[in-house]
Amino acid sequence: RKVETSEGWGVQLCDVVVPWNSSFRLFMTTLMSTLDGWPPEVLATVAIVNFAMTHTGLEQQLLALIVMREKPELERRRVEMVKLAHQLRSEIARSEDDVLQMLASAEGNIVEDADLTGTLASALEAQMAQASKLA
Repeated sequence: RKVETSEGWGVQLCDVVVPWNSSFRLFMTTLMSTLDGWPPEVLATVAIVNFAMTHTGLEQQLLALIVMREKPELERRRVEMVKLAHQLRSEIARSEDDVLQMLASAEGNIVEDADLTGTLASALEAQMAQASKLA
């Protein structure tokens, strides 16, 4: 725990107070796959980084490095395509949210609501176009 001493701030470890250094960082590792059992106040004060690496993920990273070195233009195009795919998926999700919001706020017979059916039709067309771009 952090304590104030006559010489400034320090960290109390058992019965010894170690001088505080603001640039000090402590990194710990664990083989535990989950963080069950840790109190919320501890989890709120630490930064948890998951370094779990799968064979496939490592393979993809190494392949990207090799392609970047051998054919940088090809790797740039791949990165652009990944960004486009993310953007299109975000637009699809936003469109789905809009439709769900309209359905939730609709009153009466939703089949007879021209505004709602028009929005559903245009959302479906947009999703089909975006899905074809992703394929």
